Amino acid sequence: MYNDPAKPDYAIMAKQTMEGLATHPEDTDYIYAYTASFLQASGQHNENIEHCYKALPIVKIKECREFLQQFIVYSLEAVGRIDEAFEIRKQTLEESECKQFVLDDIAEAYEKINDVDNAIKYYELYVEETKGLCDTYIFTKLANFYETKKDYENSYKYFLKAARQESRESTWLWINTGRALALMGKEEEAMFYFQVALKIDPVNANANYYTGLVYHHKEDMYRALHHYTEALKSNPGFPEVYTNLAAIAYNENGDIQEAIQNIEKALTLNPDKQLIITLYLNLSRLYNKVADYDKHEYYKGKMMEAIGFPVEFIEGDDDEEDNEGGIV
Repeated sequence: MYNDPAKPDYAIMAKQTMEGLATHPEDTDYIYAYTASFLQASGQHNENIEHCYKALPIVKIKECREFLQQFIVYSLEAVGRIDEAFEIRKQTLEESECKQFVLDDIAEAYEKINDVDNAIKYYELYVEETKGLCDTYIFTKLANFYETKKDYENSYKYFLKAARQESRESTWLWINTGRALALMGKEEEAMFYFQVALKIDPVNANANYYTGLVYHHKEDMYRALHHYTEALKSNPGFPEVYTNLAAIAYNENGDIQEAIQNIEKALTLNPDKQLIITLYLNLSRLYNKVADYDKHEYYKGKMMEAIGFPVEFIEGDDDEEDNEGGIV
């Protein structure tokens, strides 16, 4: 078997390092630490776990203990012993003089297993430990985590912190600050941040879209249409814009054909699942209004299929809502 001479044989290095205990007992702490690094690097994870658990009660030198804790965590995770890995991390946190790096590591580890609550807890502790003097990505992560929990107040708070701290490429942070406020029902306040984003980047598609959306909700259709049009100039493949243009075409102008065209255009632009359901629902309603019952049934079936129901479940009388009201 060919062995690449440029690639270290970590298994042999681990064995040779441990043999040094007999001749260099004064270096015990370092020998244990380096052995752990070689065992971990060689993929001998179970052997490394056993080695580290034996060494940790013995080793006293701080940097050597941190090495052992670091490498046992890697090996514990490699063999799926996740809970034990977290316990070692928390032990490291108690002993460490520079807690912010350990807090960041723990938070990231919880993030990897999608434990949002604990990720938030340790990122919050990180912010507290650094007295808020941390990188923008920490604030952004917290903002996104809170958004997944529908805690838009905290999401807004951290997007704002990130936006104020980021001197360049901050447009999307200002947009998300406004979006969090809008999700709280504070569209007037949200508009301020969308306008900040537009001042930084006047042609930004998302900034124009959300500005248009606020005007749309205020029933200022002239300004809404202006910003939707600007959004499409920058991003012609923006399905949400076409969806809203369809709503204006039908609800404001009574133009069913234009509404249908906009919705069918949106369907070609890779919308997300929730939007697809809305688009199918609206097409079903609109085709019902123009007495194209084949397409009405077709899109009603597609909507139910997108929701997750077998198509045969939709047979029967049309819902009254198909014949009343506008589109969404």
